[in-house]
Amino acid sequence: MATLDTHHWYSLDAHRPWEDVASMILGVVVLAAPVIMGAPESVVVNVSTGAVGVFIVMLGALEFISLRRWEEWLEMLCGAWLVIAPFALGYAGATRTLHMIVGALVFLLAAIELWQDANRRLDR
Repeated sequence: MATLDTHHWYSLDAHRPWEDVASMILGVVVLAAPVIMGAPESVVVNVSTGAVGVFIVMLGALEFISLRRWEEWLEMLCGAWLVIAPFALGYAGATRTLHMIVGALVFLLAAIELWQDANRRLDR
């Protein structure tokens, strides 16, 4: 695994495998949102957020294989889109709240991972 390190799992000075797993779990939550919320949104909303959820899961899994800074930047973009999407696509309610919370968490987690990797020699 590319993300294994000898520090404690809770230390924030190096990239940890649990962070990648957390990203993938958040992506699955986005994918499952229409089922969890019980109120399906429009097709555009479901396709947009579903694609972002798949992308988050794939980026989290890719980080297990090869750690790259661009993966974190793309995760930050996905998180930002989840926060912006309710306003851009015009949906509200519990789905909007869930997407905004999950988007903020994805963005924050990716920013932390990017910060942790700042001093490591990684391919861009």
